[in-house]
Amino acid sequence: MITTSEKSNEIKTPTLKIRGKTLIFANSVYQISNIASVSLVDLSAEKSMPKYFLWMLIGGIVLLFIPMNQLRVLGVIILGVLIWQFIEYQKNKLTERYGVGLELSSGTTTVIISKDWGFLKKIVLVINEIMNSEELKALTIHMDQRTINEDQSININKMIGSNLNTGTVHGDIVNNV
Repeated sequence: MITTSEKSNEIKTPTLKIRGKTLIFANSVYQISNIASVSLVDLSAEKSMPKYFLWMLIGGIVLLFIPMNQLRVLGVIILGVLIWQFIEYQKNKLTERYGVGLELSSGTTTVIISKDWGFLKKIVLVINEIMNSEELKALTIHMDQRTINEDQSININKMIGSNLNTGTVHGDIVNNV
């Protein structure tokens, strides 16, 4: 299983494209034959409790035992806010993130990030199918929409889904392929 380390590179991209035997996203083009392994990675993490919770609790309790009524009210307000903050923390303490880990023959790892484990499984299966097939494919994977579309825009002999670029090319690579 791939673990994130100093050699791994996490990328969140809206679009992946597969053209023939290449995988294209953001400003990167990977030759699929150079991918040593493809795996699903669980990057979920639990946020630690903020340290100010303890200070609010101590401050609120101390203010409850001071004889002045205004400070007791302030203590009750602080404890009420603390309870509300704690409930919000409990709702959002787990950050669910998953990824498709692409380990290259060079040893570097790129992880494509998403929140949808099931869709990432589909992506791994598609890459596996392409790695084990001689058939050239032209696919566009929309990460945000969770769709995989086959591109048949241009089909000349064995060239499937190639774009015809004329003039100056602007923007990032994935939008020009």
